[in-house]
Amino acid sequence: RSLQEEGEDCTIQNISRISDFQFGIYSFGDHFTISNTQAHNNHWSGIVSFGNNSVITRNVASNHNDVGIYSWGHNSSIRDNAVFYNRNGILSQGNYADISRNMAFYNTKTGIYAGGLYVGPDPGEEGHGYYPNLSENVAILNKKEGINNFFPHAIIENNIVIQNEAAGITLSAMSSNTSVSGNEMYRNPIGINLNDQAEDLSLYSNFIIASEDAGIFVNAGNGNGSG
Repeated sequence: RSLQEEGEDCTIQNISRISDFQFGIYSFGDHFTISNTQAHNNHWSGIVSFGNNSVITRNVASNHNDVGIYSWGHNSSIRDNAVFYNRNGILSQGNYADISRNMAFYNTKTGIYAGGLYVGPDPGEEGHGYYPNLSENVAILNKKEGINNFFPHAIIENNIVIQNEAAGITLSAMSSNTSVSGNEMYRNPIGINLNDQAEDLSLYSNFIIASEDAGIFVNAGNGNGSG
């Protein structure tokens, strides 16, 4: 099902199954609501939204070769979804995204990924992925990170991250001015993986247990870090 950008204020809901397409739902319109749908076994992605101010909530997306749920639009919400057995569970690349109360497990790369194109110190027309809020998500048994943040000004709080194969939470070199607080991380090789080129990070009140390599790892990368 493809929705064009001239469509606005539409609702797609209560679809019991979308399967065997390139994309289950592919939306360009602003102010869309996509809820209570089941997208499984589509070739690339289950739900794709390029619209601003969209709400993607209470959906299930599994067994896709790329991303279970992908959101590009600014000021959009990705809430209360379940994503599993995809390449990446959720990928959000819009500014001011609300990514909360999702469940991401058994994805072959990252459970939940926030970040987009880098332009300047603050978001512009082409600068996507700034100011995400990732809260109260559960990321379990993903092949890479449970949660990965790529862009500045993120708030990562009150998530539960268990037994992911690379790290619980990873902050990239672009993650400056990010706060990580109130998260619970169990049995990840690294609890929190920090790139030391990211500046002005704030980590507090996190609970990290049974990390085989490090609870908090400051990664110098190429040795040119400045954080």
